[in-house]
Amino acid sequence: MSDVATTEQKILAWAEWSRSNNPIKALDYKSPSLALIRQHMGGGIPLPCMTDDEALKIDAAVMRLSIKQPVLHRAFLAYYLYRKSLRVIAKEFGDVSFNYMNGQIKQAVHWIDGQLDGVDVDAA
Repeated sequence: MSDVATTEQKILAWAEWSRSNNPIKALDYKSPSLALIRQHMGGGIPLPCMTDDEALKIDAAVMRLSIKQPVLHRAFLAYYLYRKSLRVIAKEFGDVSFNYMNGQIKQAVHWIDGQLDGVDVDAA
């Protein structure tokens, strides 16, 4: 069984991977020189710390989430990919409570964790 904290770290790396429009990413090559330059200069989007294969597995799980649980998918993307706060997302969802929205995001993470483990979470 996968550790949910580790899954959340993977999701954060996936979101970074998804946001980056770096041609180096497309080649699955991370230039050490470019990374040092970016770190020293403090500019640009940091290079994702995952391979394309790992990111594509999470991408597939997120796509399945959009089909099986569209509301969770919308909340998940708003939080992780678009970096919106839980309060902003709660307001967008019809002014629901902060705790409710936090629970929805956690539920989405657990759902994706189950998908990454190869468990069909909708079969139960």
